[in-house]
Amino acid sequence: MTIALTSITVRHERRLRLGFSNLLAAGAFTSTAFYTVTSLDDGGAAPAVSAAIVVSGSPNFVELSLADDLAQDASFSIAAVAVPAVDASVTPPGSALTFRTGRPALQPNEELPGDDIRALIYGVDLVFDGSDYVETADGDLATVSGQANAEAAVQRRCMSDGLPWAPAYGAHPRRYVDGARGAIAELKGALVRETLNDDRVDACTVDIVDDDTHPERTTFVINATLKGAVAPTPVSVTLRTG
Repeated sequence: MTIALTSITVRHERRLRLGFSNLLAAGAFTSTAFYTVTSLDDGGAAPAVSAAIVVSGSPNFVELSLADDLAQDASFSIAAVAVPAVDASVTPPGSALTFRTGRPALQPNEELPGDDIRALIYGVDLVFDGSDYVETADGDLATVSGQANAEAAVQRRCMSDGLPWAPAYGAHPRRYVDGARGAIAELKGALVRETLNDDRVDACTVDIVDDDTHPERTTFVINATLKGAVAPTPVSVTLRTG
């Protein structure tokens, strides 16, 4: 039995979801060399595929992260060659589908909202729940903006033990929690350093709060002073230290 590429969904300017006829093997997610985007017209350059991501609960699908935005109102082809399935079959040469991105909608001429300056200062980002990007009720990708976006970014930094494409990212709390006795105090300095790596943060202090009810848990409260803010914003990170 041969695995076939059956569908493609454009989920975002940098996200494509491919569907296959068979269950995908783990190898389908370990290399981006299986997947190639090609531009079919003069609408825009073809972005490279930067990551192949597992789609939770959908073993026949792979989500591709692109290195650059897909141009709007342009035609592309996505090839998926030698993608392995669990039955040991692979997609044959020439496995490809074409798609066209949408035309940008004209926006009405209206006043910017009063809090737009906060979005400009603290940015707008997609909402990630730890396993996948969150969708809205109408199927679009959810976003977070303003101060809430900066706070979420600080929390991710402090909780992260590195990323596959950026191993140095994050405070790497596990190395302290799993380290020698007393190393947990060093984590305080690591959290400060990592928080200050976010260019939206002007200053930072960290308080350690022990939990008498659950002694195996320690809460680190990061008091990050964001640029343009009048007071520090507390961001809590709870770790199991026992």
